[in-house]
Amino acid sequence: MQFRVIDEDVRAIDALTGEEKILPRRRFLWVLQASPWSWMTRVSTDGSYGKEVDFVRARSSHGGTVNLNSTLRPSDHIQIDLLASRRWLDVEDGGDEPRLFTAQVQRIKAVYTFNRRSFVRLIGQRETNRRDPALFFAPDPPDPAFPAKLENIDWSALFAYKLNWQSVLYFGYSDASEYSTTTTDMEHAGRSIFLKVSYAFQH
Repeated sequence: MQFRVIDEDVRAIDALTGEEKILPRRRFLWVLQASPWSWMTRVSTDGSYGKEVDFVRARSSHGGTVNLNSTLRPSDHIQIDLLASRRWLDVEDGGDEPRLFTAQVQRIKAVYTFNRRSFVRLIGQRETNRRDPALFFAPDPPDPAFPAKLENIDWSALFAYKLNWQSVLYFGYSDASEYSTTTTDMEHAGRSIFLKVSYAFQH
């Protein structure tokens, strides 16, 4: 376990006006980590909360970050890594503190090891960012090219086979989707298939 309080002054430059400011930043930070069981080799959380700075518009704000991580080993052949992260920021605007943005990431990675020569890896990840364009560009009107929501979902699969002690064959597939502001729905963004051979040269 680790706990800290950081009190500092930082410099920020408004991206729209170029105005430079020195703003206070006071945060409480924590790290908690444990290895409770053989099938859960690691579980941890870390993050911060307190008085923050909006570096884009050089404004005082409040917000925090929370990260959760875990590593599972249900058998000798399988390892699963889980990650969840959330970050948010509320800017000071008179007597109110409206939400400037909320960003989230969820990720899962699973690796199955067949033997010392081969393994397969699966990864799924979702990223979401909700933001208020009016707060980013105030007092000017929001930029039409600055969407209020961004979201991406990516999947990938990889198979690796060690041909010999210095050569590895990789075969993979990936698929991606992203949020469309036109249809307000997730749309397919692309997919790819690849084959790669890695060789280690020695002198």
